Amino acid sequence: MLEEPTGHVQQVETEPTARLAQSLDRLAEDLARLKEVHLEAAYRQKAPALFGSPQLLYVRALSWTTVDRLLERAIDEGRITWDERKAIMQADLVVRGRTPEAEQLYLVVEISWGVGTTDIARAIERAGYLRKAGFPARPAVAGRWLSPDARRMLDALSGDDRPVIVLDGTIEWNGRS
Repeated sequence: MLEEPTGHVQQVETEPTARLAQSLDRLAEDLARLKEVHLEAAYRQKAPALFGSPQLLYVRALSWTTVDRLLERAIDEGRITWDERKAIMQADLVVRGRTPEAEQLYLVVEISWGVGTTDIARAIERAGYLRKAGFPARPAVAGRWLSPDARRMLDALSGDDRPVIVLDGTIEWNGRS
């Protein structure tokens, strides 16, 4: 606001400032989405290195065509619904490997720059649907860091519902690296 010589206050045009603020907000949203896309691509490309461990050997990231083929029979036999299939297909990544006991295991992975409770809940739900379809599956979350709420949620989970955690290339199974 500017004060005129007469003592009246004049409004300064704020439209350009508002447009600039909107542009910066859109730019921040776009940058956040690009970071997520980049992180998802990196985890897919490096899945054997990031998810491979003594607990999971011969890790491979599955293509969405492969995941869809796995789910066809479960749909045909009525083990899962189309909505459950869609939820599995919306996961960020599905990897397959073998346990030391030579059993096949799938990880249904949610990837986020900062892993939150929503990511954990989605991973648990989607891995549950894959188990319902007849496949041994565990939820997994991956990213750069965990929110404090996510850490508390993870600490309260155990067994097959406790996600495998991959943070900045370090994998944690059942609360242990």
